[in-house]
Amino acid sequence: MSFNLTPAQYFEIVRAEHQDFKADRASIRRTISCCTLTNHIVDHLTSHYFQTDPAKLHIQPGLTFKAALNVYRDHVVGECPDISVIRDLCDYGKHGSHLDRPSVQVQWTGLEETYGFHVSFAEVPASDYVKTVRVGIIMKDGGEMKLEVVLASVFHYWERKFVAEAL
Repeated sequence: MSFNLTPAQYFEIVRAEHQDFKADRASIRRTISCCTLTNHIVDHLTSHYFQTDPAKLHIQPGLTFKAALNVYRDHVVGECPDISVIRDLCDYGKHGSHLDRPSVQVQWTGLEETYGFHVSFAEVPASDYVKTVRVGIIMKDGGEMKLEVVLASVFHYWERKFVAEAL
């Protein structure tokens, strides 16, 4: 495997990238990097356990690597559907605005600006009008999501899974 990283070491890289993303949620560079690293957890785990411990991947022995990767991806998406949203964003970041994969759910993603007053718990109402920039997602079914919420969901899923399954 490249860089000889264990799954735990790779996840520490993802953890650091997620922290960097949270520090600047309007950075497209950090967004793409965080989505890409997060998306590839599935690939890294499959590479690591495919030969040595296929039960960790919830797959039957004897599959080809590609089949094992697809089965494991389907398994984790079944447990955390937001993983497929991150995959779409990762693939858009890598391949551009047209994806042929039939499972693509994302229609559009980009920076969205919102305006509002700064929340204050003081007796005097806050008067600071603030602009917030975040990455928004519009799904093909018309639903809307915020990337920071989707990434947090996926990150926490993997955090729990790494502990529960001793990955």
